[in-house]
Formats: sequence, C-alpha cells, structure tokens
Amino acid sequence: MTTADTLARQLADLTRRLAAVERTARLPRSSIEGGALTINDADGLPVVVLGDQGDGTYGVAAMNGATVYADVVPQSTLDEIAAELALSDGAVTEAILAAGAVTETKIADGAVSSPKIVAGAVQAGHIAAGSIDAGKLTAGAVTADKIAALAVTADKIAANAITADKLDANAINGKTITGATLTAAGSDGSYVRVYTDTSKNTAAVDLQPPTAAGAGLLPASLRASVDPVSGQVSAALSGPHTSGQSAPALHLTPGRRVTVAGDTVHTVATSAASVRLGASGNFLVRHDIPDSSGDLFRVDVLTGDTVIYGGLKVAGRDVGRGKVASAQATGNSAAVFAETSVLSIPSLTFVAGRAYRVRIGGAFTMTAAGVVRARLRDRTSTFTVEWADLGHFPATLANNPFRLEATAYLRRTAATDLTAQTLALTLQASVAGTVHAASATAPRWVEIEDCGEAADFPQAVTV
Repeated sequence: MTTADTLARQLADLTRRLAAVERTARLPRSSIEGGALTINDADGLPVVVLGDQGDGTYGVAAMNGATVYADVVPQSTLDEIAAELALSDGAVTEAILAAGAVTETKIADGAVSSPKIVAGAVQAGHIAAGSIDAGKLTAGAVTADKIAALAVTADKIAANAITADKLDANAINGKTITGATLTAAGSDGSYVRVYTDTSKNTAAVDLQPPTAAGAGLLPASLRASVDPVSGQVSAALSGPHTSGQSAPALHLTPGRRVTVAGDTVHTVATSAASVRLGASGNFLVRHDIPDSSGDLFRVDVLTGDTVIYGGLKVAGRDVGRGKVASAQATGNSAAVFAETSVLSIPSLTFVAGRAYRVRIGGAFTMTAAGVVRARLRDRTSTFTVEWADLGHFPATLANNPFRLEATAYLRRTAATDLTAQTLALTLQASVAGTVHAASATAPRWVEIEDCGEAADFPQAVTV
C-alpha cells in the first residue's frame, strides 16, 4: 500500500470522527479535583488562576497586571434578602453589622417592638447621647404602661435634667398626687413639707426655717382637720417660741374657726385679721357666743403678751390700735410769755379714716396769779394751723404748781394719709416767767393714740 493511500484513508477517518464530535451535545458540567485552571493571554502569559492558589487556598487571582472584575450586589437587594430570611436568635450580631448599616430609613414602621427585644437588650451604653429626642417619639409613645415600676429613679435622671421649660404648663396644674409627702428643701436646712394624715382626717403643712436662723425660730405647722363626730372643720397653727424672737402669725379667714395649738384662741373671724402669739405663749380666748347683733362679746382670758393686727372691735365698734407716740420731760420748760412750744412729737402720720386721742399732763407755775392758754399746733414755730384749743388754766397763787391736763380728739377723713407731721403743745401766759413745770416724780407729757375709726368720732377736729 502506497503512502498516498494511507494518507487518504487517515484523512477520511478524521473527517468522519470530526463530524461525529460536532453532532455530540456540549459538556453540561465538569469539575477540577484539587487543581486549577490557568488562563493565558494572547502571548501565552498566565493572567488568571482559578482554583488552587498553591498555598492551600482557593479563589480567583489575577497575575501579570491583569484585573478581576465582579458584579456587586446592590444594598437594596441585600435588604430584600434580609427581610425574606428568618434569622435565628444571635444570627445578626454587632460584629456583622458595619457602622451605620442600619439606619432609620431601613427599618419599617413597627419592625421593632417589645416582643422582638429581649429584656436588657437595650442598655444606656447602647444609645448615643442625644440619639433619642422628641422628634423620634410619636405623641403618646411613652405612657405609664410602657414604664416598669421603679424604672425611672433619681440615679437615672441627671442633675437639672427636668427643668420648668421641659414641663408643659398643664403638667402639674390641677393634678392631684394621692398619698404622697412633698418636701421642698433648701441647702440652708429650711424646708416646706406638705402631706395628709388620713387616719386623723388632717391635711398639714410643716415649715422649717434655715438652721442658722437662731434660737427661737423653730418649726411651725399648720393643720386643717374635720372632726369625725361633729363634722366641724377647724385649723390649727403650732410653733414653739422663745422670748425675744418673732412668733408665728396666724391670718384668720372670715367665717372660720381657728385654733392655735398650745395656748389657744377660739374665734369666728367677721373680717380679715392677723393674730400673733405673744412671747409668753399665753393668749386671748374669745368664745363664739353671739349677742343680739351677732357680734362676739365675751372675753375669758387675756394674759401674756398679745398682739392684734387689723383692729379690734367690741360690739361692732373699733376700739383703736393703741398708742402711736409720746413726748415727755422731767425738767421745767424755758420761761414762757408769748406762745411757745413746750413739747412736740415729730414725724407723725395721720392714717386715712382713723381717729386719734391726744392727752396732755403735767403742771405749770407762774410768778404771779394769772392764766395759761394751751393749744395743739401742727408745728413748733410759725403757728399758722391750730388743731385744738385746750382752753385757759388759772393760777391763783404765785410760784405754786397747778395741774395742766386736757384731752382732745383729731381725725383724718381724707382718703390719703397725712405724713411727716409734728404735733406741738404750746403755752401762752398772762405773766412773764411762766414755765411748764416737771420733776422726776411729776413729769410733763403729751401722748397721741389711735382710738378707732374716724366716722365714730364726729366731735374730733379734722386734720
């Protein structure tokens, strides 16, 4: 057989076999066991190795300046996948989530609720300062049923965290705190305590002044109570007192019975008034026994040091507020002939609507028998205004003392006070050398006192 025949036969065989290969289906799958696939460029240089990297690792590595490109899965696709996956407890941990990976826009409304958060999962250290503000909380999001008992305690609230500007105007107004004791304390030891004692049908306010206030300024307590038998409502003010210090004051409300604990005062106030305990602790006791006009009239006890502000009425009449001022001397005045001021009271105020009683006392002597005229003036010199003419007083013997005593009434009917006034007692004698006489045992004096309402003294001189 010639060489040509052999070549022709081999060519025919290759043609037949090639046709058979083209008719066979492509390889559907394959694998490389423990090996690698090397891809060369057009020059035969390896540029990518897929599979075993020769160091026990597997992957895709670029060589000789080549670059490996891979498609990146969009975050939205990852979010959708995460939403569809049922993650077991502990599947997502802090280490798996990159910083900022979970934001508000990636959490659906209602996605985070209490059944999905185990107890203690959220701690203060997990929440950045300022991360939860009013803008992140819907109205009514935090209610009493969402806060466990004792969840909010003093150690969880920073100093000055709750201030007036953080409280709505109606957060406290009109609200009732039942069964609580409220105490407002100062750094100086002072406090005000408000509480109730249901066992005694009593509401109370205790007051403690600063600890450095000194002896005598002791706690005061005001209590209002209801007698369980009679149903009578009463109030009591108590406060230990040391002589020489200010005592607690009690303001009476019209139509209420008031009891000052300790030494007591019982009264039904017919008008607003103020009463203060005296230094001795004793007090005025007035029984609520009305006369035919309905006024209180019976006084049982009056001992100790008693001060009444706002006026005192007996049978409906104001009995006055007592002494206003006085002037006195234990020696003779200068010699008098023309009208001269012998005593004066400066800096007086005549209060609108009040009446005043002015009394003078002492003696006078003259170098010969004669008369002395006494007046009340509004100043000590340039006598232009006469408030009262007290009359003429005769002396029948020379150089002998004769009594000089008189009473006059003044009143202020205007609607305003008359201030900065000087009340002067003046004498005018018919004999030169007359004196307003006095000694240590027989002083000369002038006194003015508030004696009541101006309307009750129509005989008084208007000033």
